[in-house]
Amino acid sequence: GHMVTDAAALALALWAQRVAQRAPTARRTYGFRRAETLAACANGVALGVTTVWIMVEAARRWQHPPDVRGGWMLAVATAGLGVNLLSAWVLSRGGGHGANTRAALAHVMADAAGSVAAMLAGASQVLWGWRRADPVLSVVIAVFILGSAWRLVRHAVDVLMEGAPVGVDV
Repeated sequence: GHMVTDAAALALALWAQRVAQRAPTARRTYGFRRAETLAACANGVALGVTTVWIMVEAARRWQHPPDVRGGWMLAVATAGLGVNLLSAWVLSRGGGHGANTRAALAHVMADAAGSVAAMLAGASQVLWGWRRADPVLSVVIAVFILGSAWRLVRHAVDVLMEGAPVGVDV
């Protein structure tokens, strides 16, 4: 499920980039540039919802810690970190640094942070047998991601509502 949401977020960002390149029409005199802002807002909301779900799952895992194979967890999380860092590199080199690209990059960086947390949890399981490292680290990462998601949504809504740019004294 996690990988499906990641793929959907990146697909939405790519789709919005393509739509935004369409020329203006008689009905859309501004063009389709706001598609990127809409996608950024949707991705920010999805990131926030996913973060809340992670916190709920962490609470469940705290109450009933599952038996985790720490070595496998560490290996898979390390591979995931590599994929996330590669994805972040590709996104950062893409040239477009609008809200849409920032939202996709935030999603990938949140996943990278989650991979690091999973690596630490896996290592804690292997080294000390501490099964509650995963929920603790999940909540720590989720709090940071929730703040990032909120900033993304707030910025997208400001753009959609045609708010004054930051630093401009109206």
